[in-house]
Amino acid sequence: MASITGVNPTSSTTNSSSLLSENVNLGTTDFLQLLVTQLQNQDPLNPSSNEEFAAQLAQFSALEQMQNMNYNQQQTMAVGLLGKDITVEDLETGYAISGVVEMVKINQNIPYIYIDGTAIRLDKVGHIVMNGSDSDA
Repeated sequence: MASITGVNPTSSTTNSSSLLSENVNLGTTDFLQLLVTQLQNQDPLNPSSNEEFAAQLAQFSALEQMQNMNYNQQQTMAVGLLGKDITVEDLETGYAISGVVEMVKINQNIPYIYIDGTAIRLDKVGHIVMNGSDSDA
């Protein structure tokens, strides 16, 4: 049996921890590419078990359902802000924007709220503060 020399386990740990500290978002396409790569590179004399693939597909399904729930939650929140006087922290610009949410648009599953004609991505908003008292609340 051949041995592998020159492998430094600390470097792989460092690399994986630095990846975890970055904002890495894996989507459906990424997961499928990983699965195909795994199938292409598996040892034909020692293939992965059906249980492993079933577990990976279950994880994929759970990931997809969580993404859908996140989209739905953001869209529901955006619609709920319609007509409300709020202050939001726009993380893209770093500015706080105050005013009444006058419109909501959904573009590629990303809700945008409009305050005084300014479009703000809801997924790029920090804190949302309700201003004054809303009679609807």
